[in-house]
Amino acid sequence: MSFKDTLIEEDGFGFVPRPRGSVSSKSREIVRRYTMTNKNKGIVRLISWGASIQSIKIPNRDGKLADVVLGFDDMDGI
Repeated sequence: MSFKDTLIEEDGFGFVPRPRGSVSSKSREIVRRYTMTNKNKGIVRLISWGASIQSIKIPNRDGKLADVVLGFDDMDGI
């Protein structure tokens, strides 16, 4: 498989969490999400915070996508 068979998209995922007890009004850093989709409809999502895998979705035998990674849907869950 070559890169031409893979679509890569970037979007915002949330903000880096503030340290507990912090009352800083400074602007927080955006966490970016990168979504890679291949020709077989497999999807891998990575986030820039800690270079974490957010999800991996692969089609099952019926063609329905299933997430095989235990991760958070957004930065609020972290």
